[in-house]
Amino acid sequence: MKINRAVYRLFFAAFLLLFLLNCRKQTIPFDAPPVVTTHAVTADIGAWSVIMGGEVISEGGTEVTEKGVCVSTHQNPTLTDDRYPGGFGTGVIAVQVVVSPGTTYYVRAYATNAFGTAYGNQVTATIPANFPTVNTAIVLTTNSTSAIGGGRVDYDGGGAVIVRGYCWSTAHNPTVKDHKTADGSGIGFFVSTISGLSPNTIYFFRAYATNSSGTSYGREIAFILEIFKGPTITDIDGNVYHTVTIGSQTWMAENLKTTKFRNGDPVPNITEDLGMPKKLYGYSDYEHDPNYSTIYGRLYDWYVVMDTRNIAPEGWHVPSESEWTTLTDYLSNNGYGYEGSGADIAKSMASKSGWEPSEFMGTVGNDQLSNNSSGFTALPGGGRFLMTGPHTTAGFYFLRIGIEGHWWGTTIPTMYGQGGSRGIGYEGNALTGFTTIEEDGYSVRCVKD
Repeated sequence: MKINRAVYRLFFAAFLLLFLLNCRKQTIPFDAPPVVTTHAVTADIGAWSVIMGGEVISEGGTEVTEKGVCVSTHQNPTLTDDRYPGGFGTGVIAVQVVVSPGTTYYVRAYATNAFGTAYGNQVTATIPANFPTVNTAIVLTTNSTSAIGGGRVDYDGGGAVIVRGYCWSTAHNPTVKDHKTADGSGIGFFVSTISGLSPNTIYFFRAYATNSSGTSYGREIAFILEIFKGPTITDIDGNVYHTVTIGSQTWMAENLKTTKFRNGDPVPNITEDLGMPKKLYGYSDYEHDPNYSTIYGRLYDWYVVMDTRNIAPEGWHVPSESEWTTLTDYLSNNGYGYEGSGADIAKSMASKSGWEPSEFMGTVGNDQLSNNSSGFTALPGGGRFLMTGPHTTAGFYFLRIGIEGHWWGTTIPTMYGQGGSRGIGYEGNALTGFTTIEEDGYSVRCVKD
């Protein structure tokens, strides 16, 4: 009996020791760096814009405060080279990087915690030099299920562009494997009609262009359909415009496109860039391409704006300086300033896409999806500007599309004391008055009588 008790105690002690050893907490060293891997560069993104990334497998001993990719044209890039942050914590890294065709890049994903930065394996990507170059310009709502997009193919890659258009998805970085349009071929500006969209849904759009070497994509635009509550109006050319009521005023929510005065007389079309001292009189399509006017409207000079035959539709007119002031005062005094107060109202007026990106908070180009709370939908249509100087051939040049929008006012002083414009820039936060030259070409936004 005593022997049995001794054996029992021995077995119990051994069992207890084994249990405690198995239950001992396994800990990760508190001074461990993260564990990260690099993914191959996305193959079908094409020239100028590619997706680089990787994955943080483990945070190590402390939280990963930054993750991303390092890129260089030499081996083993680090944080001292080009660095593209892509968030924090564990999980996938995916960043869009603008590159140069014909260049070989070396890429490593990285992750940083309190104890240092860890790098993933190195991958190599050579961007073909014979891909097209394409720009995603803008996406605008046309009705409750459709939108219109503008894109531009700047370079065909040395081979004919077979097809161009827009692709979109509810996920980032859409490709032609997702929804797409086909909008002709070749270089130049093009317009896409995009249908089958749903309200209250964020979509991601990119223009694309394909030649015999492959497909290239432009910059991604985030977009959500907007609801127009006001009635539409039609001009003498048959162009239909959405409208918006802001305070006591009703405005067009689009730029004027007409090629005729109210009585039916044609407005002259300026198809060449004449130098001074010749006087210009008429309208222009940006870069003399009517495709731009489908989205941005036409550019008119001061003489056309002030012509007594009137370019505005019946019951509407080009606003005076005091009417522009009424608009800006209403927005400033009714919470449309950035973060709710003040005269920094440009974001509340600007369209939700189409502006050059800006890193400065509160500007039109920053977080563009939060623009246009007023419904005014100001567009960055650029203008036709007189350029002179010792190193410039005197004449009119089309400039600053995507960067600025300018709209005539009938009593805003010009350089010569007659009329001027109001404008918004992508790095601006207010609607600003400009003194101008009467022969410059600007957009027109009409207000109801």
